[in-house]
Amino acid sequence: RNLPNGSVYVEAEAEKHHLELFCNACKQGPNRAFVKGFVEFETPITGGKGFEITL
Repeated sequence: RNLPNGSVYVEAEAEKHHLELFCNACKQGPNRAFVKGFVEFETPITGGKGFEITL
């Protein structure tokens, strides 16, 4: 989710290896992106399924 301050908020659940790959990709960012910082923290697993984008 894009936040009003320009940062991006993401929640993800997966096996540890896949989460590491995902986090590494987020830290890199797409072409021409500038990733100023990256913060990660663990939360309880909710068992979410699928993919959803909300505005």
